[in-house]
Amino acid sequence: MTTSIQGAAVALASGQTLDRAINAINTAWTRPEQIYNNQLTSRVALMNYEPGDKLEFYMRMDGQADVEMGDTETRNFGKPQGVKVASVGFARRDIMAELLPMYTNRDPMKLFLGPTEEGVMKAMRLPTRQVALLLTTGLTATCLYDGLPFFSASHLVNPADAKNKKTFPNYFTNFQLTESGWTDFVDQYEQIDGANDYKINQGFSNSGCVIWCAQQRQATKLMKIFDPEGRLYQGNTATPATDTAAAAVTTVFTPKFGYQLPMIEVVPELVVSGSAVTRKRLFVFNTRYAMRRAIVVRVPRGMVMKINRTANNPYEASNNAYPMWADMEYGQGFGLPHLGALLEEP
Repeated sequence: MTTSIQGAAVALASGQTLDRAINAINTAWTRPEQIYNNQLTSRVALMNYEPGDKLEFYMRMDGQADVEMGDTETRNFGKPQGVKVASVGFARRDIMAELLPMYTNRDPMKLFLGPTEEGVMKAMRLPTRQVALLLTTGLTATCLYDGLPFFSASHLVNPADAKNKKTFPNYFTNFQLTESGWTDFVDQYEQIDGANDYKINQGFSNSGCVIWCAQQRQATKLMKIFDPEGRLYQGNTATPATDTAAAAVTTVFTPKFGYQLPMIEVVPELVVSGSAVTRKRLFVFNTRYAMRRAIVVRVPRGMVMKINRTANNPYEASNNAYPMWADMEYGQGFGLPHLGALLEEP
């Protein structure tokens, strides 16, 4: 029997013990970055594996744009500022806890390997699930950057400059899930200023982005818009304003035009039970920058699985069982609002 996790394979041949399975899995999780590097969360979040109680992340505020100078004109040495973007601690996350029977004639490979595999899968999914749950709070939960809800229509361009009242949105309502709707969004999104007067999202669509959809319906429409073959995209009704059969256009979002296609993912945890509006939301992430992201995730310690076979096992007399459990350390927070956007269909 074989169970695979990204970055490590654990082969369990007949006759091996649960202890060997646990040791093999724990060895794989000693470097969680090897497991999470190719997971959904690593594509949208700054993944941090450093130890320490709480880590603070800053955005450098340049304070100066490029300035044309004379040949011998005195240069102005400005003092850069920093704005705290995130302060992320961590907490213990219990992945699983079960009582396993002591009996050797209970086919332990089938009884024990199941919980082991499930624990691995839950630990792998945990960051994606938790980030999705964090995103669902983005209209009410504030970010450290400027103290506003993370998704807002009026974020401050530079909260360190009291004189700079320029704002930008990263919450877009009435988003039309059409080719024109997407280009209208891109036109607005690429106008967002960074603190140094540069457009922080300039070229984000050409360098690739990640789109998390709440439903498969949205992903299917997006895949039609970003048809890698460059074929015509046609909508469902004959209304030119929605890029439909009466006004079909040839998509330019194709690799042959130098356009890097976005990565489209369906993340079902984005849907909140009983909330119809959460089914109409898409989350767009600019992944152009390595160290600046919309979300910060910390995993100071990867998953560790344990089983108590000692003489002081409290469940031996009462249950004829061994306690087995797994936990990890995890923390997250909102990062830079410039680099994440909430698109909401009407």
